[in-house]
Amino acid sequence: MSGESVRCPQCGGSLDVGRSAVSAKCAYCGSTIQLKVDAAGQVIPFLEQMQQDSSIVAKRAAIEVMEASLAKLVEDRADLERDMEKKCKASDYTLRVALLGAGLGFFIGLVVAASNAFQFALMLGLAGLFLGAFIVTPNAIQKVKASFASRIAEADATIRKHKERIRELRADVARLALTV
Repeated sequence: MSGESVRCPQCGGSLDVGRSAVSAKCAYCGSTIQLKVDAAGQVIPFLEQMQQDSSIVAKRAAIEVMEASLAKLVEDRADLERDMEKKCKASDYTLRVALLGAGLGFFIGLVVAASNAFQFALMLGLAGLFLGAFIVTPNAIQKVKASFASRIAEADATIRKHKERIRELRADVARLALTV
């Protein structure tokens, strides 16, 4: 920066700045002016407070966007939980009805056909198999829950990241507000 004249962004007063100056003090209003050179070689004066104020405004806007995004993420995660519960109930109901129908069909068929001890023993064995099949239902539900688990874990991780970023932005705003 070589002996150029710039205007104070606070009061509009003329400032003569030296070759290597990075800041100047306005003789009219007393503001400390920061100086930068743009790509075209022009000296750009700015108030540090203005830069801090715009940073605060930008961070507050980012907080609003992040909070809105966070609310949507929390809502989407709750939807995943509801969908998982619906699927578990549907799987449970469907499997139990199918097993009950199959079991009753075998049982009735065997009772009708049971004319000796062997057939009766076979009937009891199949009835036991039918009752044992109810153990399959919890496994089916576990599979449904497992299919949702990774999506829910991913949503939880994203929610944690958003909350952390919002805390960081709020801390930056508080720190900047103290220096203004």
